[in-house]
Amino acid sequence: MSILLAPYPSYFVSGGPVTTAAPGGVLFENTGTHSWTVPADVYSVSVVCIGPGGGRYSSGNQSSGGGGGGLGWANDIAVTPGETIQVRVGSAPSPDVGGYGSDSYFKDTSTCVGYSGRNAISNSTSGVGGTYVGDGGGNGGNGGTGRYSGGGGAGGYSGAGGVGASTAASGDARIGGNGSGGAGGGGGGWFAGSGGGVGIYGEGVSGTGGNGAANDGNSGGHGGSGGGDGGSYNDTTSSTASKYGGASGYQIGSLWQSNAEGQGADGGVRVIWGTGRSFPSTSVDAASSTAGEDTTTYT
Repeated sequence: MSILLAPYPSYFVSGGPVTTAAPGGVLFENTGTHSWTVPADVYSVSVVCIGPGGGRYSSGNQSSGGGGGGLGWANDIAVTPGETIQVRVGSAPSPDVGGYGSDSYFKDTSTCVGYSGRNAISNSTSGVGGTYVGDGGGNGGNGGTGRYSGGGGAGGYSGAGGVGASTAASGDARIGGNGSGGAGGGGGGWFAGSGGGVGIYGEGVSGTGGNGAANDGNSGGHGGSGGGDGGSYNDTTSSTASKYGGASGYQIGSLWQSNAEGQGADGGVRVIWGTGRSFPSTSVDAASSTAGEDTTTYT
């Protein structure tokens, strides 16, 4: 007599249950620590964590550029429906000598982390880019050295952020380094631009470096993977850093003011689920979260 064995339910595999919920996602943008409850039928998630960028500090214009934030991503992280998970969005360091901001992470610092870039240390020592923890990612770009230097770009999905342009004198016209692997470009030097940020919707085109040859709005590094362009310095506009993870160039109203401080951009964390979705680029765009990105409760 033959015995027919009932098949396993569709949500079980040899390694345990798998997600059966419709594709969805959660975007965390507000800095600080959040408690996230895993939705029903979600047993596995993928995550990208971007650290904040560093900045310049106030010291009579004597400041190099800050380092960009690192980006880490991780796939197939096992979770349990109803489980509460800690998520932190890193905040950029306040302008001071050599300070770091808080890091961005999901669950803990061994699962997925985007580390903060560092503030500039002196006129001759720039801030270093943040590193990462995960299945993949990229380091933030270092800032340029010299008081008219650019900030570093945020790290990418498979490469580093562009390095901020260094300067030896106010007349230097330097171009920031290009990002790689979807990273942000470095800010230009002389008319000191901020580094480009990086987007959260998967790897895209890398950002190119800013050109500090003139105060014409082109000194900021371009964003990578859909991230924001770095702010460009000119005689009347501050060079603000751009999300996520770009490092600051000048952030003052006049090149000749003594206060050269500038703060980097904050980080971000995005969590997604759904069959067949994985970073750096497989169905991770916003449209692939058919249940919608929840940006109301957790921002």
